[in-house]
Amino acid sequence: MTLRKLRELIFSSNLNGFPVVEDGRLAGIVTFDDLRKMPIADQDKTLVGDVAVKEVVAVRPDQSSKYAMDLMYLNKIGRLPVVSGDDPKKLLGIITRTDVIRA
Repeated sequence: MTLRKLRELIFSSNLNGFPVVEDGRLAGIVTFDDLRKMPIADQDKTLVGDVAVKEVVAVRPDQSSKYAMDLMYLNKIGRLPVVSGDDPKKLLGIITRTDVIRA
């Protein structure tokens, strides 16, 4: 997917970050901040995988929401992929700072 398509997805969904999945496996995460670092003129030819953060900070379903919030705070991020405890590349979902606050 190109960054232009990602920009359209961000604006149409009102979400600010997405997991990057390749062959059904978590390959990274990309956010609006990653997108806006790239000049608009280059967004048609730049792929999401080229700007996605590859070393993803993630949580497992058995970890507490406090732990998730602490990870987000320490890493200065607003969302975490939730991955399987048996397979850290198996994406189960996403948890955001807002999710934790609401809980």
